[in-house]
Amino acid sequence: MNRRNRVRRAAVAVVASLLFTVVAIPASAAENLIDATPASVSITAPAPGETVSWDMSVRNITTGPLPLELSISDDGGRLLEGPTPITVTVRERETSRVVAEGSPADLRGMTLTLPDLAAGAEYGLVGSATLPAQADNTYQGASATLDFRFVAVASAAPPALAITGQDLFAVTVIAAAGATVLILGLWLALSRRRKENYA
Repeated sequence: MNRRNRVRRAAVAVVASLLFTVVAIPASAAENLIDATPASVSITAPAPGETVSWDMSVRNITTGPLPLELSISDDGGRLLEGPTPITVTVRERETSRVVAEGSPADLRGMTLTLPDLAAGAEYGLVGSATLPAQADNTYQGASATLDFRFVAVASAAPPALAITGQDLFAVTVIAAAGATVLILGLWLALSRRRKENYA
């Protein structure tokens, strides 16, 4: 292989590497993988024997599937303690399958494995909290905060964030500019060597 062909192959390899690096930047810089609403639920005591409910949802904003978990914690408020604390039930919105059920003491600190979330897909949960009918008036006006946090489990190769048309244009311009500069530099180097050989 002559010197010119070796330099030409090296130039192609470097340009390909540059293009890959620029396109991969959004993946390495990705911090938010999901969009969850809400992050926590604040509950005011219902009347004895009554129930309050809420909805929770999460959306995968990446271009690949994500393993998903639900972590449960609370602030230890009076509504969650005492002889007759609230009973919490969390179900899947679509199937009504029970994901978690029990008193706050039973659920506190749990991390539950949820179904994998496909790219762009949304997953919903419906929660309810019931104050037992035998609860006395010590719970009147009591409140508490339950934290149901969706967690996207990081993998060895996290999926890239979706690239918008504007982002793709910017990436293309940067890649093209970098490739042009690199090729121009190699062309100048070859021209200089050619002149030296003919001198």
